[in-house]
Amino acid sequence: MSLKIICGELYRQGFLSEEVWAADQEFGKLLYKSHPRVMLGYTYWARNVVKYMKNNPSHTKYLYRFFKPWTEHMSYIMGITPKRNLVGNITQKIGYKMNKYLVSNAGIEYA
Repeated sequence: MSLKIICGELYRQGFLSEEVWAADQEFGKLLYKSHPRVMLGYTYWARNVVKYMKNNPSHTKYLYRFFKPWTEHMSYIMGITPKRNLVGNITQKIGYKMNKYLVSNAGIEYA
C-alpha cells in the first residue's frame, strides 16, 4: 500500500529518484503509526491532486515546484540528504495542522 500518494505519482512521472521515493514510503509508514489522523487528512485531499496530475501530466512540473521542498525536507529527516529544507519544514508543520483539522472538522471518519 502506498502511504504517500502524491510522491508516488511524482515518482511514476519521473520527478523523484527511487531512493527518495523509497525513503518517502518509509516516512509515510512512520507517520501513519505516530500521527494516523495526519495521514487520514492527507489521503482525503491528496487523491484529488493525483487525479489532476494523471489527467494533466504536463502540469505536474509546476506542482513539483510546490512539493519539492517537502521531498527535500523528508529526505533530510530520513537521512538521505545532509541538509534540511526550511520551506519543507514549514510545509510539514502547516500540513500536519491542516490535515488534523480536516479530520476533526470535515466529517472524515477516523477508525
